[in-house]
Amino acid sequence: MSLRLCRSEKVKNPYYVSFLGVHLYSSQELAYVIYHYPLLVMDHLVDDRLLDFLREELNLGFLALKLENWRKSGEDLDEMLMFLLQESDYYSANEISEYRQTLSSYRKQPAAQIKKLRGDALFGMRQYGKAVKLYQEILDNPPEEAAEEQLTAQVWNNLGACYGRMFLFDKAAEAFEKAYNRSGSRACLRSLYWIAADMQNVELNLSLYDIFEYEELIGVWKTVNARMYVCNAAAPLNGGLMPRCAVPLLRNILESADAAIKKGTPAADLRFGHDTHLIRLLALMQIEGCSNQETDMEKFHLAWQDYRVSPMGANLQLVFYRNGKNDVLVKFLLNENEVTLPIKGGKVLYYSWEEVKTFLGKQVE
Repeated sequence: MSLRLCRSEKVKNPYYVSFLGVHLYSSQELAYVIYHYPLLVMDHLVDDRLLDFLREELNLGFLALKLENWRKSGEDLDEMLMFLLQESDYYSANEISEYRQTLSSYRKQPAAQIKKLRGDALFGMRQYGKAVKLYQEILDNPPEEAAEEQLTAQVWNNLGACYGRMFLFDKAAEAFEKAYNRSGSRACLRSLYWIAADMQNVELNLSLYDIFEYEELIGVWKTVNARMYVCNAAAPLNGGLMPRCAVPLLRNILESADAAIKKGTPAADLRFGHDTHLIRLLALMQIEGCSNQETDMEKFHLAWQDYRVSPMGANLQLVFYRNGKNDVLVKFLLNENEVTLPIKGGKVLYYSWEEVKTFLGKQVE
C-alpha cells in the first residue's frame, strides 16, 4: 500500500467529476484522475468547464489558453492530457511516457471496443446506468465485421451483469441468453444460472429454471459447489488452510462462553458474517456434515453440499444449559437443526461443556 499526497490550493468552487462522484480541489488531484482513468477522460475532459476551473480557480490562465488554442487547432487531443500532467508536477517523466503509450494503445482499438472498455470501467465503478447506455449504443450500431461477433456477445454479457446489479432480473436473463446464444460461453451459462437462482429472492412470478436442462443445472451447481468447498471448507486440496482462518473466531467463542458461564447470569453473544466465514468455522469445529474430506473432484458434491451447510440465512447456535448437578451442557443447532460433534455425547445430543471445550481447544492450537 502506498500514499500519494496532493498539494493544497485555494479553491472556492471545486471541479466536479461525475463518473467518480468527487470534487477536485487542486491541479494534482486533477492529474491523478487523468492518470488513473484514461478511458474516461481521453475524449471528454477538456471542455469549457475545465478551462474555466483552470483559469478562475487554479490561476492557470496560461495553461487554459494553451489548451484552448490546441483544441481549436485540431491537433492530437491526447497532447492536452500530457500538458495537464506535466503542469501538475505530480508524475515523473517516465510515468507520463507510460501514460502516453497507454493512450496510444487504446487509440489503435476499434471504436466499438473502446466504447466497451469505457462501459467496463464504469461497471467497475458501480456506475451501472452509464455503463448500460454505452453497451446499448454498441448494440444499436453493431460492428459489421464477422470477427466482431465475439465482441457483441461480450457486450450482451456485460449488459446482463449491469441489469443483474440493478435487480432487473428479467432484462439480465434476456441479455445473458443472447450472449450465450452468440458465444456458447460457460461464463454466460453461469451468469444465467445465478440470475435464475437469485430470482427466488424477489417477488416476481417468474422462473428462469425452465430455460435449463436438468443436466445443465446440476453441472453448473457442481462447479459452484466445488469452488466453495475447496476455497472455504475442509477439502484436502487447500491443506487445511481455510478452516484455520476461523481460529481467532472460534477462540473468541470459547472465551466468551466461559466468561458468560462464570458470570452466571443469562447472556447472548451474537455474531454476523458472510457465508464463507461460517463455512470455515463449521469445518474447523468439525460440525456434522461440514468437515468431510474428499480428494476426487468428481465426488466433491457427495462429500459436501453448499445448500445444506450454508443456505440463505445460515446460522450456528450454541445453546447452554445447567442441569440439577450444576453441570454445564451445550447443544449445537445448524440452521435450526440439531447436529453432532465427533465426541461422545450425552442424552439427546447434549454435550458436557468441559468435553466440548477440550475438543475445540485442540482445534485452535
